Amino acid sequence: DDGFVVVIGNPPYVGEKGNKDTFREIKKHNLKEFYQGKMDLFYFFFHVGLNICRLNGCVLFITTNYYPTASGAKKLRTDLKERSVITKIINFNELKIFESAAGQHNMITILKKAKDDDCKVNISITNKIGYSNSDMIQSIISGTDKDTSCFHVKQKDLYDGNENYIRLSQNDSDFINPIHDVLEKIKQQGVP
Repeated sequence: DDGFVVVIGNPPYVGEKGNKDTFREIKKHNLKEFYQGKMDLFYFFFHVGLNICRLNGCVLFITTNYYPTASGAKKLRTDLKERSVITKIINFNELKIFESAAGQHNMITILKKAKDDDCKVNISITNKIGYSNSDMIQSIISGTDKDTSCFHVKQKDLYDGNENYIRLSQNDSDFINPIHDVLEKIKQQGVP
């Protein structure tokens, strides 16, 4: 089997706005099919990770937490849906992971190059704020942190609508996402 078994990275977070020259060069080469306006450079790293990973290989990135619903990430979400199984998402929200980095909203995404609609995604979302330390991060990752919600969602229930939004919520009483509830109400009463 060709390809890497594991791909791990912390790709650069570079938006297209103000960096047109970088994106113009990428659009000329082999990643042009994944280009979409208003995107971030790190999206390409997911595509390349899947390209160079062997079947059932693992891709793990720490990125910003915007791609699940960002308007410029539809091609990324569609590629993830078609070529991978997301196994774990840890959304650190406003908890600062890197001491020197500004404007952090970090998320760890772990996926494997496979297809299984029934495979469950382990999702952890913390409500902690401020600066982290190794013990705090370990308790969040292990699912023992009291300020972190942990739940599972099947792959087939993870993606929503034509935009393939990744909905990081669950439908039981111990975790309520008000945005999700409003969207569900609109879907049921309105005309999509």
